[in-house]
Amino acid sequence: MHLMAQPAVLANLLEDGLAVEQGFLARALICQPTSTIGTRLYRLAGPESHAALGLFNAQLRRTLAQPLPTDGDRQQLEPRTLTLSHRAEVSLRAFHDELEFDQAPGGKFELVRSFASKAPEQAVRIAAVLTLWSDIKAQRVGDQAMEWGIELARYYMGEAARVVAPARVSIGIKNAEKLSQWLNVEWQHTTITPREIQQSGPNALRNSATIQKTIQILEEYGHLSLLPEGTMVRGVRRKTAYQIVK
Repeated sequence: MHLMAQPAVLANLLEDGLAVEQGFLARALICQPTSTIGTRLYRLAGPESHAALGLFNAQLRRTLAQPLPTDGDRQQLEPRTLTLSHRAEVSLRAFHDELEFDQAPGGKFELVRSFASKAPEQAVRIAAVLTLWSDIKAQRVGDQAMEWGIELARYYMGEAARVVAPARVSIGIKNAEKLSQWLNVEWQHTTITPREIQQSGPNALRNSATIQKTIQILEEYGHLSLLPEGTMVRGVRRKTAYQIVK
């Protein structure tokens, strides 16, 4: 499935915390190429373009003409499993570990962890598609196909960091503004706990991870101050509670 969207539409989607955090977008390969408006001069396609398109169409027809792998009598699909060559597996593991380090606090993919955690899967899927495009009867993903898959997955991770990360920062700031306003206008106490925010706070703050990130932003800007562990708050000793600074 290939979807295209105007930048303003995509920006609204990426700023929706629920859309980003529930995992659907992380399964997409997002990119935002530089606009070519102003340089798109009319030109006729050359013979080399027609030749390339002809080769592509012929390969596509050969691939689609292959019988589907079924179990015979029941006509249920039984797709075979592609294995990885030794070197392809080593390359994939190295790519996985590289991205794991980059997701750590302060890492270049910290703000797009959901994308980074799925990038190795994307790489091996891309490698499998490239393998079968070259040989629909192939039994394993080879070294070159895996390198190509990793290169493409790394490109899309760079695009995710460039396009999605700024939107994620925007989400965090917006959530912090919503929580700050709610604490100052609607909350009737001078202290607050994460559980109380989850139960009674703004609708955008229902996920514990989102709440923690939002609290960190308000702490950084001096709107919340962490109380000592065991502080009595509304008759209960709390492990985690905050003083509201107005």
